[in-house]
Amino acid sequence: LATDFDAGLRVQMRRVADMGVAISSLHSASRRLAFEAVVVSTEPVTYQWTAWSPTGIRLDLTAPEVSVTGPHTELLLITPIGLQGLAMLVVRVQAAAGSRQVQAETVVRILPPPQYGTLEATVSADGYSTINLKATGWLTGTTGPLRYAFYFWAPGLTAVRRAVQVPATLLPAITTVAPAVHAAGPVLFEVEVYDIHGGVGVASTAALVRPRDPAD
Repeated sequence: LATDFDAGLRVQMRRVADMGVAISSLHSASRRLAFEAVVVSTEPVTYQWTAWSPTGIRLDLTAPEVSVTGPHTELLLITPIGLQGLAMLVVRVQAAAGSRQVQAETVVRILPPPQYGTLEATVSADGYSTINLKATGWLTGTTGPLRYAFYFWAPGLTAVRRAVQVPATLLPAITTVAPAVHAAGPVLFEVEVYDIHGGVGVASTAALVRPRDPAD
């Protein structure tokens, strides 16, 4: 929370939570970064947001792929694309009303989401009974445990992603019943890996699954 004021004009800049993730000075690059300017004024107010990294990278907040709100509203929403490759971001809002102008500024540390990992899928020897899913090699920019959510895309004319287990688990590997199929073919499996700041990385792989033997 950052605050500035001039006679008759006051601005507060505050973070807005994204999908229930707790707000802190650390923010995952895989999550939207949102700020709100709360202004007290007796006159109409105009806004000007700017954002840059200490290394000199200035974000183009007029680009929709970087900010869907643009730089001239009370709300600033920066997309994960705009946060890629950044380690720290300085955000400033200037509010003007009549001849008066105030500004507020804050700094947010940007963390990379879980990355560089893979997903392995191994079907039981009979080709249809069980599937072992194993997430390996995942690295993150923060301490704390990772959580793993496993999914598969149900075979058929319309692919539907279904959870292998609910909720997400701290275990990077699980063995469960293989998806039922009507004909032998590849089934797509996916893992979402979450860190404690809400950052998420995704990996997928395919494994050949056969129809269940009617004699079993």
